Amino acid sequence: MTGRVLTQLTIAFILGVIGFEAQGMVRFWLWCGFGVWMAVMLCRRSSRERQDDVFAHRQKQKPEQTGATAGQQRRRPERVGVSAGQQDQRPERAGVTAGQQRRRAWRYISVLLRLGVVFLFLMLGWRQSGQQQALRLQVGQHLTEDALLRVSGTIYHKEEREEEVLYYLKNSYLNQMGRVSCGRILVYHQADVYSIGDTIEVTGTGSEFRSARNEGNFDEKSYYFGKGILFRLRAQTIVRTKRARFAWRETLYRLKKNMVQVYVRHLPKEEAGVLSMMTLGEKGLLDPEIKKLYQQAGISHVLAISGLHISLLGMGMYRFLRRREISYRKSCCMAGAAVLCFGQLSGMELSARRAVLMFLVLLVGQAFGMAYDSVTALSLAALIQLWEYPQSLKQASFLFSYGAVLAVVVAARIWKDFCRSSLPGKRRGKGKEGAGKKVLSLFLEGLVMSSLIQQVTLPLTVYFYYECSVYAVLANGLLLPLMGLLLLFGLLGGVVGLFCAPLSALLLQPAHWLLDWNAFVCGKLQRLPGAVWITGRPQPVWMVGYYLVLALSLCVMYGLIKMKERRRRAWQRGQRASEQVRRERSPKESGKKRAPCVLAARTAFVCGAPMVVLLLLLLHAGARGRTEICFLDVGQGDGILIQTEEAAFFVDGGSSDQRHVGEYQILSFLKSRGIGRISGWFVSHADGDHISGLKEVWESGYRIEHLFLAKGMVKDDAWEELCTLAWQYGTKLGTLQPGDVLRSGSLELTCLAPWEQQSDRNEGSLVLLAKLWEAEAQGAKEGQKASEAPREADGCLRILLAGDIGERTERLLLERYPRLAADLYKASHHGSNGSSSEALLERLKPALTVISCGANNRYGHPGKEATARIKRCGSRMLTTMDGGQITVKWHRGRIAVGCYCQF
Repeated sequence: MTGRVLTQLTIAFILGVIGFEAQGMVRFWLWCGFGVWMAVMLCRRSSRERQDDVFAHRQKQKPEQTGATAGQQRRRPERVGVSAGQQDQRPERAGVTAGQQRRRAWRYISVLLRLGVVFLFLMLGWRQSGQQQALRLQVGQHLTEDALLRVSGTIYHKEEREEEVLYYLKNSYLNQMGRVSCGRILVYHQADVYSIGDTIEVTGTGSEFRSARNEGNFDEKSYYFGKGILFRLRAQTIVRTKRARFAWRETLYRLKKNMVQVYVRHLPKEEAGVLSMMTLGEKGLLDPEIKKLYQQAGISHVLAISGLHISLLGMGMYRFLRRREISYRKSCCMAGAAVLCFGQLSGMELSARRAVLMFLVLLVGQAFGMAYDSVTALSLAALIQLWEYPQSLKQASFLFSYGAVLAVVVAARIWKDFCRSSLPGKRRGKGKEGAGKKVLSLFLEGLVMSSLIQQVTLPLTVYFYYECSVYAVLANGLLLPLMGLLLLFGLLGGVVGLFCAPLSALLLQPAHWLLDWNAFVCGKLQRLPGAVWITGRPQPVWMVGYYLVLALSLCVMYGLIKMKERRRRAWQRGQRASEQVRRERSPKESGKKRAPCVLAARTAFVCGAPMVVLLLLLLHAGARGRTEICFLDVGQGDGILIQTEEAAFFVDGGSSDQRHVGEYQILSFLKSRGIGRISGWFVSHADGDHISGLKEVWESGYRIEHLFLAKGMVKDDAWEELCTLAWQYGTKLGTLQPGDVLRSGSLELTCLAPWEQQSDRNEGSLVLLAKLWEAEAQGAKEGQKASEAPREADGCLRILLAGDIGERTERLLLERYPRLAADLYKASHHGSNGSSSEALLERLKPALTVISCGANNRYGHPGKEATARIKRCGSRMLTTMDGGQITVKWHRGRIAVGCYCQF
């Protein structure tokens, strides 16, 4: 690492980017740690160079050159050419020439220069992040609501959706009161009219990307910022101001679409989508169920364009040209051009760009006769990508791509060298192997490589996806060795299909078999017990601790390798070593060899330590031990989590204005908290804005133990559908009537209404009174009825959840429960004017009122009259449309409230 200057500069640049985003002591300790690490590395390098100088000086004083006797050879070397007055000097200073002194001085100067350059790149990372943030703030000032914008830019990429086309513009400018640079933007249009490379002027309505509104939800703004795209524009009019000078990019785009059509003609729809994604980076045809299957099996990385594609195409073409005796430089130019075209064809995503850059570095080395260092190439690729878009450092694809390559070029190399050096001398040689042994060795090598990649990337997996595949190592070991064949037949079949359909069908038949094999293996592994482990999002401190342990393990293995190499070289030169080495004889002279089982046990211990530590860290990854109530922002709908140390319960879950609310908002939120199952799901009534997310959660295979419905709930088609789905997915069905009480640890849930069968869904909503005790007051008043609940400081938090009831049902509640009280009130019917009557609010006197509704909803929620009544009763009011997810904690008799989105 000390000789890889570019790697040090890249690390410094990354720390500058992180330092700009971090605050306070985090930034201080990051930079201090990097400074100490640099100082240690440079001191080690200087010490090594000084030892080389001393060794070179002693080599000049050998007996055959100085006339020393055998006895003098065994003693400390005499200082030749040194006077008696100089004998007092230190041994290493003796005989130092003027040239050596100049080299030593230059060494110290070079260390200072390197430190200065490293500090410069640290500041450059800070500066690039600052400029990107300043550009975002400048552009954000022009993105007012319903403002008409006029933007000009050049199309560099485009995608086709079902009913629209997405144009990606670069070098864009806002033509609003002068030209304001806005980097890259995304334009939505109805038809594919313009070509890649055209410069266009677009007039339309601009808007910012959405930020995450709940824990664990997808952050659209961060995702697009990582690509340098600042906002989106709904085009009303588009005018071409300049045609593309060269149409090669548009030609590649049309070629890609034609190859996709070849896959669609000769393969089933699901397989065509997978093969299009694997070979061409086309996302439009990929089935979400297949994507989810690959992700849960731990092989979703094969869907991305990566180094395997580039090496298969680029190195294959380079070797083919070299075998035709074409010169190195011509072969490199032609292979590089082919790789660049393929990268452009696949959309040049982050992982593809990284692979293309590393391959181009390899070709430059081949052309000029220089050695290729994969770590240096990886550092150069990262520096180029982060220089352009520092926000890419937060992208999951960026971290996974570079993490996997680091696992291959660093961890795998150290592990192989360590295992090779641990074997006895006779076993290190390569002998003849049969076909069976070769296949077995390839399978084992694939398992080892997959295991190492999993060790490096597993913390990233649980951080971004909140779950991990238990059998991912086995799946990768079975599927990765065949992935090269799948890509080869897929690419050949797609290209040949442009000219000869029958031959294309023949070439795509092996790809069809391999895709069937992938689906078969993933499906079988998913049916095994405990196939997916929901871990929750780990705290950053646990991830840092894991990587420190992993780095320490690799350093220990590397140190053992170097120590054995020094011993072997010292024995071969016939020189005496240290006292410890002198006590151990060489492998050839040793009469007693270490048992292979001992070597295997030591190797397994050193190599398996990081995995054991990971398992221990994952026990603390999720947010366990919480006692909270979370009101999710699901748009125009309801979704409430009540979590205790013992169990998790959910109330409603749906939306009328957001699609896939169960998969993208509710389910991702639950997984991010490490909640693997819901003990009880309560449905107030069967309107779509209360149950649409529940259906999606069921369909995803998530475990729900009990479903609770009101006995007086309207018995219509929606009710029958809920009962059928509960039976289909193995959820126990329970009915509640007024007076029923459910207890789970520190939580007590009491049913208050409805009393009889209703004809109106809203008025027949299930009304719950939840009581949440602190640990020390958990056993107090366990058998108390809701109607007798006194308004006293008994250590519990009271929450009233009343669905969508109106003023009529609220009046009946007050009549039946004259002493009803609540500290937290979830406003009925999303804060409509027909609910939350003044009489109910006066009786409850809630300290906090939460309203769940969507921004700019068509119902006008929350109503002005209802909000005025809530404020008059002295209650603090929060809405999910303003604050996002609202989290309420109860501690020591106080309510602590937090909003996921700051106002």
